[in-house]
Amino acid sequence: MNLTENYNFDRLSVNDGLSQNTVYSFTQDRKGFMWICTQQGINKYDGHKFMIYKNNPESEDSIKNDYINISFKDSENKIWFGALDGVFAYYNEEKNSFNNFQLRTAESISANVSNISAICESTNDELLISLFGIGLFNFNKANDKFTIVESEEFGTAKNHFSKIISLFRDEQGFTWIGTRDEGLLRIDFKNKTSEKFVHNISDEHSLSNNIIKFIFQDSKKTIWIGTKEGLNRYDPDKNEFRRYFCDSASGNKFNLSCISEDKNKNLWIGAFNSGLIKFNADKEIFSVICEEPKNPKALSSNSIISLYSDSSNVLWIGTFIDGINKLDCESKKFYS
Repeated sequence: MNLTENYNFDRLSVNDGLSQNTVYSFTQDRKGFMWICTQQGINKYDGHKFMIYKNNPESEDSIKNDYINISFKDSENKIWFGALDGVFAYYNEEKNSFNNFQLRTAESISANVSNISAICESTNDELLISLFGIGLFNFNKANDKFTIVESEEFGTAKNHFSKIISLFRDEQGFTWIGTRDEGLLRIDFKNKTSEKFVHNISDEHSLSNNIIKFIFQDSKKTIWIGTKEGLNRYDPDKNEFRRYFCDSASGNKFNLSCISEDKNKNLWIGAFNSGLIKFNADKEIFSVICEEPKNPKALSSNSIISLYSDSSNVLWIGTFIDGINKLDCESKKFYS
């Protein structure tokens, strides 16, 4: 069922001090500050003003690349950032500085393709980091060492690891790998095994598409897979998927980009060029919220590329070139 609701959004942009209006990622630190990744640096927001972190060639403590496309908070509350040119860094809260690493290989230099495309935690001491076009790497936080993860160890082709665009480690300990065009992999690092899931045009219980934009586990432990053509709910008992928002006949076919869950257990899903989707998975009721650029209380853009639900149940919405929208999921404010 599709419902229409008009929510009251607050907007933030370069006019309010944001460094740039394309917002790729949000993370909230343990003190409540929001960290916002853009094409022109990292923004730390205290609810009133932005502090901007950019590269300073004269300082080893600054971030080494201003084009920051991903952030990740680990189990120790340390915030990590991934950027172009293989730059990978974490914020040192005590020193108010960045510890930089550069994940580059001879292959990435010759190919001139080396952006960090995804980050997830594998253990408390290690992170998995994908370098798009090259492969998957393990980073040991104790000794700051990178090692390449060989896909052949898990019985999968090398090109699967070179096309990673999303990573997620579930509560059962499996690592899910989303690729561009090669579908979805579920990796068991302990037993060195893998299982591949792909779209099958003749199987309605297969993935809806092989471009995997996000992998997410909600508060009820359900795994959700977002693709270029709709959302998929994983059924572990049947080892299959149920599809949503991918029916061409009904017009509900969305190029999804991101997902978050509010404290009321609603799923919020961003779609590129199609707006924001609010989804009650239990009742299978959804509403699509679309842009009204001339209405200052409405969503500013249909091109949603990042979402984050903070500790106060405020949904942060990052757009492509139109800044930030904020929605208080507790206030339930509407406009008429």
